[in-house]
Amino acid sequence: MKNILALLSLVLLLAASCDKHEEPQPEPVPFSLKSAELIEQSFDFNWNIFKALNDEAEAGDNVVLSSLSIMQAFGMAISGAGGDNLDEMLSVFGFDSAEGLHEAYKNIREALASADPKVVTEIVNSAWYRDTYTIKESFFETLGKYYDAEISGLDFSDEEKSKQIINSWVNNATHKKIPSIVEDISPEHVLFLINAVYFNGEWSSKFD
Repeated sequence: MKNILALLSLVLLLAASCDKHEEPQPEPVPFSLKSAELIEQSFDFNWNIFKALNDEAEAGDNVVLSSLSIMQAFGMAISGAGGDNLDEMLSVFGFDSAEGLHEAYKNIREALASADPKVVTEIVNSAWYRDTYTIKESFFETLGKYYDAEISGLDFSDEEKSKQIINSWVNNATHKKIPSIVEDISPEHVLFLINAVYFNGEWSSKFD
């Protein structure tokens, strides 16, 4: 039977002191109404992804995913979508406009990053594109405004150098927890949208 650990949402568990008079109750994470709606709408989408990954896993493997990372990358992809593709992608989360979705993603990222001074939560994004392609400036503006994304054009024909640059960014962003993510760059690859989440906090109730 598979040992399964599913991280379907990033939840900050903030424990109060045993003596309630010593420490105040933590403030709730300040999500906007749109952000709360997005989190709720995302549940089925993220659960289906988890089930698909679990079905492909070997018996005994742990399955871990970050829906927050998936959501951030999905939002960046929406920035470059248009027409029917955009409408279909927005409908997954029940949004009518891309701007409303981007605002919600930005609020989630900023709220989680500042929720608790005792917890380190770093959420970063990046976009790496083949430098022989011309990318619309509006796409980069959206990635910068809502996702604070690092954007860089690379010579993908120099595969090893491009992989080293991207993987070095991932390694640094995850505090060396994930040393690499890009294994190969084929002629068909034009753009990599990458999100990294680093979380460091203590369990409210420790266990072995």
